[in-house]
Amino acid sequence: MAFRSWRPLGCRTTVTETHTYRACVVSGLLVAVLLAPKDYTFLPNLAFLWLPQLAVLLLAWFSHANRLAALAGTALAMATYLAAFGAWLFSRPHAESLAWLGYLFSLPGAAFGVFMAAAICEGMDPAGRMFRIASTFAGAVLVGIILNQAVLCATVLHCSLR
Repeated sequence: MAFRSWRPLGCRTTVTETHTYRACVVSGLLVAVLLAPKDYTFLPNLAFLWLPQLAVLLLAWFSHANRLAALAGTALAMATYLAAFGAWLFSRPHAESLAWLGYLFSLPGAAFGVFMAAAICEGMDPAGRMFRIASTFAGAVLVGIILNQAVLCATVLHCSLR
């Protein structure tokens, strides 16, 4: 109930929306736990993988995304991106540690996606459908990440699929 004062007046958060939000945030944390090496560097690597997701979620919160569904969509997109980036990196014959900088440098695209989704959803009824808001945020965040990743791959990263 930490977001009670944050919701707009007249907008009730359903139990389903709250559980969806929590599940999406935990999924991002779980992906970070699974990707972090299980040795003495576990906590620093976990922080490196999950704190950027938390930063994007806070950005979504402060951009006046007025539903937990917006945060759920953002969290789900971030978890999906982290899982895809980790799968791509570990599928390479030499998973260089500096390649993780590509993960960090593509997060401004997620921030752009949050602002794009907030602008799209600005005219929506705050009491509107949870799925529409969550999917708008998830889609916009993924599009922002993909565009940013494409720029990175065309300039500073070598992003072959082999």
